[in-house]
Amino acid sequence: MRILKILERIMTVVLAVALITVLVTSYLPQMFGYTPYAVTSGSMVAAGVTEDDRRFYSDNYGIDEITGYDVGCLLYVSKTNFADIKPGDAVTFSIGGNTVVTHMVVAVDKQNKTVTTHGIANERNINEANISFSDIVGKASKFSIPFAGYVLDWAASASAKILSITFIIVYAVLLVTDSMLERAEKNDNEEEDKKTTDE
Repeated sequence: MRILKILERIMTVVLAVALITVLVTSYLPQMFGYTPYAVTSGSMVAAGVTEDDRRFYSDNYGIDEITGYDVGCLLYVSKTNFADIKPGDAVTFSIGGNTVVTHMVVAVDKQNKTVTTHGIANERNINEANISFSDIVGKASKFSIPFAGYVLDWAASASAKILSITFIIVYAVLLVTDSMLERAEKNDNEEEDKKTTDE
């Protein structure tokens, strides 16, 4: 009985932590217009950006501040107007199907409503030119949560869904079993009290 209670409390804590984490990292930001995306490639890792690279971006594109994203982090993207996009911004854009990329804007073509982007960890001459504004999902936040992208990616997998369903079923069985045992124990105690009274 005591073991069941301990298991029940542990599972309650795990479930509460999981729900709060999902709420805070995924659903709450969406209420404020920010969609979470997991970073799965290293094209925007800032660790490899040298001072020479920074001078290059500053001299050639007028970019003085570079925002990077580590692999596995969770970043947030909000819709934006084309007029608000400028060199140095990180934008998330579609490259077909459900695949999106987040790279830094290095040039803006206001007349054609297109941008040229670059992955800061890629070679300097590897740019994506003529990205139409219609393909831009939004502007990426400067803020990101390390490693949370791994969790988001895993949570969307089939194995995570199976594990979640199994956890909920086991938790429900545990609650029902605990409740039944408590009721049986209460009935036994009442029977004992009745016997004692009759004597």
